Amino acid sequence: DLKAEALIKLEAAKAAGGREEQLAAEIKALEEELWRGNSQLSALQKKVGEKEALLLKETKVAKEAKTALDKQTERSAQLAQKVQDMDVEHTQEQKELRRAMEAESFDLTSKLDSELAELQEVYNEELGKLTAQTAAEQKRIGALEAELVAGRQAIGVEA
Repeated sequence: DLKAEALIKLEAAKAAGGREEQLAAEIKALEEELWRGNSQLSALQKKVGEKEALLLKETKVAKEAKTALDKQTERSAQLAQKVQDMDVEHTQEQKELRRAMEAESFDLTSKLDSELAELQEVYNEELGKLTAQTAAEQKRIGALEAELVAGRQAIGVEA
């Protein structure tokens, strides 16, 4: 009976030892799988860290580009305003210049009209004098011709 009990205990111990070995093998396999999982997790965490660093760098570059674009947009708006102001100023200057030219043209026209009237008056006076002088000279020529005819007749009568 002791022998049978010892055999049962031996069988139970063998079964327990076999079960222990099986559990040890399963634990070892799970530990290896956990180690592989941790290695993969570390690699993924490293990739995520690299991606985050790249994303931060790209975000910084994008912010810098947006800042530069905002500054350029502001500068373009300032230049557009300046061009508009210059155009308004130029238009105003053109209007003022046109008014000044029209006033100067009117003044010159008035002055020229006045001078022309004076010249016309002087011309008419001179023409009147010349006409009177010509009439006087023609009268004198007529008198000289009459005197010549009379002189010829006197010479012709004597002859």
